[in-house]
Amino acid sequence: MIFFDLVIARRAFSERPAVAQNYSAKLRTWIWAALGTAAISGFTWALLVAMEISDTGTVFADGTLTKLLAETRFGHVWLLRFLLLLAAVLTTLSERNAVAWLRLLATSVLLATIAWVGHSNARTDIVGWLQVGADMAHLLAAGLWLGSLPALAMLLAHDTADISAATRRFSSFGVIAVATLLLSGLFNTYLLT
Repeated sequence: MIFFDLVIARRAFSERPAVAQNYSAKLRTWIWAALGTAAISGFTWALLVAMEISDTGTVFADGTLTKLLAETRFGHVWLLRFLLLLAAVLTTLSERNAVAWLRLLATSVLLATIAWVGHSNARTDIVGWLQVGADMAHLLAAGLWLGSLPALAMLLAHDTADISAATRRFSSFGVIAVATLLLSGLFNTYLLT
């Protein structure tokens, strides 16, 4: 949604700032909900991993969660993801265009870093790095494309003369995103099978 707002929607409202503010307020609600979901799901994932490795099941009392975060690659990635999420939250408080680009960067890296704790990260050779890169591309293409759909639906609900230009831009991006999904998915399928 952040990508769609910055790259596609803002141009559609260039002549109509009042409509842009209405659209932006609705989109911001969805973005806050998405960031909240990312925070809850990220914490839950870390908690479940800690519970899985804990002997006692009390991950807070026995220090398993702390050890997981401080002493494992998974934990280091999760701490980085927490900082990226914090950056996304803080930048969502601002309407400035330059800050919005920082928000897009933070959320894109937040999404892509999921690949750093997945199965593709098990290999340490060049093929492993290629697989991590393909996973990152796959996650970004899926996130940017699917995440743009609610923002596109909200844009289509507004009466603006530039909807056709925005839908053309989104369509062009959609072709690139689907091609990236297909190629990265085929590459990973080849490596896994």
